[in-house]
Amino acid sequence: MTDLLIEIPPWVYLGTVMGLAVSLLFYAVIGHRERSPFWYLPFGLTGFFAGNWAGNGLGLTLLQLGDVQAAAALAGALLALALLHLVIA
Repeated sequence: MTDLLIEIPPWVYLGTVMGLAVSLLFYAVIGHRERSPFWYLPFGLTGFFAGNWAGNGLGLTLLQLGDVQAAAALAGALLALALLHLVIA
């Protein structure tokens, strides 16, 4: 089992932690209280990794942390969370 965890690149761990943090902070600040915060987690993670992918594709270097394009990834996560918030409003 530990061999499998070593094979996962470090940027995946960093991206997952950052995506979860953004999702939970969005829920704490703006989220609907009648909804569970677990509604926000998959959308925040998906938006984070989609933004990271787009940032890598565009060659952005603004706020780059290793292989994570943090600025683009945060923008993607916030966009996905805002869209979710508007849809379930």
